[in-house]
Amino acid sequence: MPKKKKRIGHYLLCLFIICLTIFFFWVGLQKILVTLEINHSIVENQEESKELTKELDELKQEKQNLTNPEYLEYLARSKYQLSKEGEQVFKFPNEE
Repeated sequence: MPKKKKRIGHYLLCLFIICLTIFFFWVGLQKILVTLEINHSIVENQEESKELTKELDELKQEKQNLTNPEYLEYLARSKYQLSKEGEQVFKFPNEE
């Protein structure tokens, strides 16, 4: 009878080790998935940051241009089709 108890003890020990191994594998897999998700998020945020930096630079340039009277005149004439007194504006169709 002691041999059967030893075998049962060995089987229980092996079962415990297998369960522990599966548990650690599962926890490790979860950590890897979270790490991959965080890395993906970091890459997306870096791309968004580059786009926002580019947009900020463009807005700074536009702000600087708006202090230039020649640019304001160009903008008023081209975008809003304003003209000087006595001046005629002709609009040509686009090639498109």
